[in-house]
Amino acid sequence: MTKAKDFKKHWEKAVCVALGLVTALTLFLGVSSLAAGFDKIENYYNAEEYSFLNENAYVGGDAYNYIINGTYFTAYSVQGMGCLLIAAITGVGALMLSVDLVRQSGTEKADDATTVGSFGIGSNPETAKETANEGEEQIAESDTQKS
Repeated sequence: MTKAKDFKKHWEKAVCVALGLVTALTLFLGVSSLAAGFDKIENYYNAEEYSFLNENAYVGGDAYNYIINGTYFTAYSVQGMGCLLIAAITGVGALMLSVDLVRQSGTEKADDATTVGSFGIGSNPETAKETANEGEEQIAESDTQKS
């Protein structure tokens, strides 16, 4: 293997790990933002006499506090869903890159005829063609039996 291929493989592994870390971080941030938003909207208490009992209460009137908490809920929800969207995109990217790396490592071992590929298909091209032809024959037989 040449230095360029080694560098590319090392770089792809590093990017895959970085995408996995970004996925985990943004997933955590998204869930915690959504939890904070629901805490603002669900846990409201405005004590009339003792202000130290107040929870998510900012001004004297209940209506104003509901408006403020609703705004907080909206902001936290948008932030949380944005983080979850980023987590989904980077997670799919990391998954695609890792599958590509597994396939590449499977083709590097294809010199040995007994090596099995990464997804249960033989690495030997002749074996793969035979397996595909057998599958097509089985499909054709099942179609003729249904008719």
